[in-house]
Amino acid sequence: MKFFAEIGLNHLGKDSICEKMVKTAAISGVDGVTVQILDPKYYNSAKNFKRPLKLRTYKKISKFLKTKKKEFGIAV
Repeated sequence: MKFFAEIGLNHLGKDSICEKMVKTAAISGVDGVTVQILDPKYYNSAKNFKRPLKLRTYKKISKFLKTKKKEFGIAV
């Protein structure tokens, strides 16, 4: 059995918050981390908390988790 931490929308569209959450999850002992992505219709850049994360953030998270020998996934 594997345990994954799922990062929902509690990062409020802020890449730096999401990265911190991933780092915290990685040191907590989970086997991997997933980040939730919603339908594009949900996102609205006019509202700070409804901004999508940048593609480079997902790449950075993936690279970081690989160095920690953790799995990375996307939850849609």
